[in-house]
Amino acid sequence: MGSVRTSIIGGPRPSPPHRRANPRYTLDCEEPENGPALGLEGAQIGQLFLCNVAAIKGAIDLTAAEIGALVVDEEMQGEPRLPGASLAAAGWQLRDVHGALLTDWKVAERWLDSRPPETGFTAQPWHELAAVYDKHARPAEAQRLRFHAARRTTKHAKGWAKLSRLLYGLLVGHGYYPTRTAAFWLITAFVVSWALIGGEQGSFVPTDFTAATTAVTAHTRDGSTPDPHPVITGDISCARMTPNYQCLNAPLYALSTVLPTPGAFQTSAWAPATGWLAFLLAALKAFGWLMTVLLLAGLTGLLRKT
Repeated sequence: MGSVRTSIIGGPRPSPPHRRANPRYTLDCEEPENGPALGLEGAQIGQLFLCNVAAIKGAIDLTAAEIGALVVDEEMQGEPRLPGASLAAAGWQLRDVHGALLTDWKVAERWLDSRPPETGFTAQPWHELAAVYDKHARPAEAQRLRFHAARRTTKHAKGWAKLSRLLYGLLVGHGYYPTRTAAFWLITAFVVSWALIGGEQGSFVPTDFTAATTAVTAHTRDGSTPDPHPVITGDISCARMTPNYQCLNAPLYALSTVLPTPGAFQTSAWAPATGWLAFLLAALKAFGWLMTVLLLAGLTGLLRKT
């Protein structure tokens, strides 16, 4: 296994006085016919500088390399990757990074995405760089890299593994963003339920018809004989029922549907009279309760990150 104490790749540029004894050089690599432009596979490297590179045509192979410090120019921010280069880094070990790869996680993402097309995807390089971010107290950037690695793992998965990962990513953000993802779906289920109930109030009937009838007839004040069998549906005016029986309230009913709320007064007082509406509300209820469980699991850190 090769051992390099300090590798320097780069071109001349003004340096601070204390660094001028350590000049940098331009390396313009043309990829050989049967190999990478820069092959450091399995090498042990103290410091690797990739600075002010004019052009690298081909791949930089850092597969299984052990690198003490990887330094990339700050001036490379905004570049999609090292000019013309792709990165093969499966199995690499990084102790530290400096420059653009540290200060801008998107630069790191784009460079990790530039792997040669003939190499398969592996999430290890992403997690290795994320671990360095953690060392530098950059947990948000580390989490973003791990999340995007999980998305790419899902993209390259097959069969049932791909389906399960797609669902897990869709519902809880692969375990990295469970709170905001689950909260989004809960809010969506609530809004859909509210719109559905509000548009179909005439399709709801009281669960206790006797109590509802008593409440309606009690509001007859014109001296006429009350109808002993009034037609009562969810769109009846609240003034004709309260306080003896609660009228249908679409947002409260939606809240009682999608959340396991104690009491659930609305759902205990009114029920859908049509089969399709009952089915949709039952589905929304099951989905809402599932997302509530996932939200609580995310808040307590019980979800697996994958």
